[in-house]
Amino acid sequence: MYTLLCGQMDNAPDSLRVDVSSFAETPVCQGDAVWLDGNTLIVGDQMRICLLNLEVWGCVLPQYPQDTAILSRNLATTIRHFQYSGRPGGLLISHNSNGLVEHTLTERLAVLTARLMNAITCNDTAPALDCAKKLLGLGVGLTPSGDDFLVGLFTVLNMPANPFSQFGEWCRQVAEAARTRTNEISGVALRQAAFGNVRESVVQLVQAMAYESEGGIVDSLERVMNIGSSSGTDIVSGIIHGFRASLAVPQVVNDGGI
Repeated sequence: MYTLLCGQMDNAPDSLRVDVSSFAETPVCQGDAVWLDGNTLIVGDQMRICLLNLEVWGCVLPQYPQDTAILSRNLATTIRHFQYSGRPGGLLISHNSNGLVEHTLTERLAVLTARLMNAITCNDTAPALDCAKKLLGLGVGLTPSGDDFLVGLFTVLNMPANPFSQFGEWCRQVAEAARTRTNEISGVALRQAAFGNVRESVVQLVQAMAYESEGGIVDSLERVMNIGSSSGTDIVSGIIHGFRASLAVPQVVNDGGI
């Protein structure tokens, strides 16, 4: 599966950004045929995209920092901003909603994510896999909240030198399980994230949290939280949980001794 993105969107795996501000300006309709004619991608009867001189983007996650002081400080800032500015409806509870279904969903997500992170912290892959499978497809929309949370979590776990890097194979097991537990669009995002391939804005956020000044993370955080309805907020929740668990692992300090 491949995605066409307008120029205002950020880069993403298996996607092609087109130099238009919005597809509302183009004669593209659902169900249009798509085919390749030489170096031209043709969509429907009128849209033609030249594939020459493309600028290729590839996802490269930053290395997990050896000195975690900046990350620890920025994580606290991220949590505060997440709670204040995040979009409720998924993992972030809405205190203004009286909807029973919404509250029940949020509570279920909270229970499962807590159990999942406890299992990961204890390096228990089997119960962690069981909890993750229960999160798959949990929520509404094209990318349910449980899936979005896992995308954020996978991002952190796949950072080189992360204390939980041994969970890389676990991420891929969860992504495979998603084939029968969620929709295809969300499943593709999970399978990409399981190998550390995520949207450019997500990469920029974890980079900022790990290495940049406290004031520099807000713009990156807002870009991610503006994804979808509550999808961005749910992705950030997964990132927060991943970093929080990673920071709880004692650091090994090399004092130069033998």
